[in-house]
Amino acid sequence: MPFRGNMSWSWRKILQLRPLVRNFIWYKLGDGSKALAWFDSWCSLSPLANIVSSRDVHRAGFCPTTTVRDIITPNGWAWPSDWVIATDNDSEE
Repeated sequence: MPFRGNMSWSWRKILQLRPLVRNFIWYKLGDGSKALAWFDSWCSLSPLANIVSSRDVHRAGFCPTTTVRDIITPNGWAWPSDWVIATDNDSEE
């Protein structure tokens, strides 16, 4: 919501707090069918749009409306292999 028009001082101050509060608001994930994978806060790195470009999302075959449910498979996450970072445990095996 932009700062336009005749707003009260208190409402303007509440709106100025949005960037500080946004990190503490999480999405109730449920089955993941309503949480947008790239734009909603559903994990500690969310929103993923802050770290994955829209070009990379498109190249990987996803779209802006991809949900969390769409990126989960019975075997785990449906990330492209070049997005996956090997951990120390993975490299030792």
